[in-house]
Amino acid sequence: MRLYTHANTNRPMDRIHVLVVTGHRSDKVIKPLDAASIDYTVVTSDADSLVHLNIELARKAISVLAEANIDLILTDHADISAFVSAILSVRHRVPLVVRLGGNIWQINEKKVAEARRDRDFIKYAFIQLLRTLNRLTFAQASGYIVVSTELKGTIVSRTGIAESMVQM
Repeated sequence: MRLYTHANTNRPMDRIHVLVVTGHRSDKVIKPLDAASIDYTVVTSDADSLVHLNIELARKAISVLAEANIDLILTDHADISAFVSAILSVRHRVPLVVRLGGNIWQINEKKVAEARRDRDFIKYAFIQLLRTLNRLTFAQASGYIVVSTELKGTIVSRTGIAESMVQM
């Protein structure tokens, strides 16, 4: 498990501290935060299994939330770790922002079609579970960071969130 913090030692009191929760490719999230001089703590994991990865992420995020003054949780992707982040957002009363690099609805529709075609009922059930977790996560999200104008429009239409709450 990796945990690292970037903090500006001359941090004004009005600057925010972001908890970044990601199971992979943390550099895609960190580079924009560095460019914006935002203070952040990253929780990530190298665990091989999905179960261990999410347990590690949850355990470390809980620890950071207990020890640090976190103003915002930023989760990367619509996966189980995003759902864990949504639960922590509610529990600790910290706003949640979801970063999406692709159209999760389209991706999941393709995966469901593949599972049906292959008669892979376990995969089908798992994707349906993820879709449910995504709906719950998106209901908790205060905002989104996306990679395209098209995805921004999809999020606004699918979630009902105000366009101003979705940034590229």
